[in-house]
Amino acid sequence: LCDVPDFSYGESWSRDGVIAFAVSASTALSRVSANGGMPETLTVLAEGERSHRWPRYLPSGDLMFTVVELSGDLNVSVLSTSGETKIVRRGAMDGRYLLSGHLAFMSEGNFFVAPFDAERLQTTGAAVQIAKDVQPVSLVGESAAHFDVSETGSLVYLAGGSDVAEVVLVDRQGTATTLIDEGVRISNPRFSPDGLRIAFSKPSDNRAGDVWIYDVRREGLSRLTVDPETDIHARWSPDGALIAFASRREGNRFHLYQRRTDGSGEVERLTDGPNSQFLGDWSPDGKYLAFFEQKQMEFDIYVLALDGERERISVRGTEFSESDPNFSPDGRHLAYMSNESGQSEVYVQPFPGPGGREPISIDGGWYPVFGRKGRELFYEVPTREGDTRFMVVDYKIEGGRFVAEKPRELFRGPFLMGPRPQYDVAPDGEQLVVLRREQTSVQSVTFVLNWFEELERLVPTDN
Repeated sequence: LCDVPDFSYGESWSRDGVIAFAVSASTALSRVSANGGMPETLTVLAEGERSHRWPRYLPSGDLMFTVVELSGDLNVSVLSTSGETKIVRRGAMDGRYLLSGHLAFMSEGNFFVAPFDAERLQTTGAAVQIAKDVQPVSLVGESAAHFDVSETGSLVYLAGGSDVAEVVLVDRQGTATTLIDEGVRISNPRFSPDGLRIAFSKPSDNRAGDVWIYDVRREGLSRLTVDPETDIHARWSPDGALIAFASRREGNRFHLYQRRTDGSGEVERLTDGPNSQFLGDWSPDGKYLAFFEQKQMEFDIYVLALDGERERISVRGTEFSESDPNFSPDGRHLAYMSNESGQSEVYVQPFPGPGGREPISIDGGWYPVFGRKGRELFYEVPTREGDTRFMVVDYKIEGGRFVAEKPRELFRGPFLMGPRPQYDVAPDGEQLVVLRREQTSVQSVTFVLNWFEELERLVPTDN
């Protein structure tokens, strides 16, 4: 229908043939004809608002949507056909009007319903909790949940709550020791070169995510970045003096930045461009940053030369999606994941080249990470039961060619997997830092038929 610069944060088809949509985590809503054409601006961000998401048309043509404020607070608002915007529920997200005469919404991880007057666009009674711990949609800054209600009165939702996990150290036999258990969503842990610190992202002070550092010996935390926008994918420089990361702090796209690990100096921007960029790895000699760039729904791999003019060099760009590059300890090979076979698999190719790529994983492979001691390459594979298998591949170099042995399982368990590597290998290769769930990721899907009859009993309306 039209070209959009980023992936979707919701879309809704009106009864008069217009589609409202959100295509970024930091923009207002747009609309386009169902016949195609140029998108038009539909809403305008007010002061203190970061984005409008998850539009839902009412039968009247009024449009309900979620507002994410700069403070991190959420509310459900409505754009009326008269052009007026009003808040209908504060502290709520993913609101939608039900033909039974109710407003359904999420608040603090739970599913609520309140009676709603569709003409006056306001609730007319108290909200009632229908379900607890409905699983949120795992996009940057959770603002929607996995539930839906049909026009005929069927309810479906996915139980399970947020993917909150504790940070643990796991040895090669699968024995885990807890490091951090704060009850918040920590992501992308990464060992420092000496193995004494771990960098990761976590929400703080209503912010979407900042870079934090955990000191293993002192068992203490310190914050490295402070910004209302999201900072993710922290990667240490080889000397441990810098941390590079991806952030959306200067616009609607992720770009690469760096800051000194002692907190001195300012955050320095490293890249720009029209597309979002995500960090992969720092080369062992400190001369390059490997990253991948989003182009529609595919990724291409690049490296950024950190000296001189900071030249951007294409490494892997095809019609397929290639992402998550990771340097070998000698810097002469890059591991990455690609969907060229029809599913995600791990490959290795020479850096800077020439040479072809070598397949590594068998029957699926995600998020490769080279061990820094010895010649081992690690990756992840999900199981049908919802666990994550950690795989390891021994390799050797013969005549400059990367030769991989058969993958073998190291251990498995209820560990958080994706997006991006949610683990790292210690410099001595004897432990991994991973994120462990309280349970496996497989959750039950609940269907409730003829739900409107039960809803009228639980939450009566004036209809």
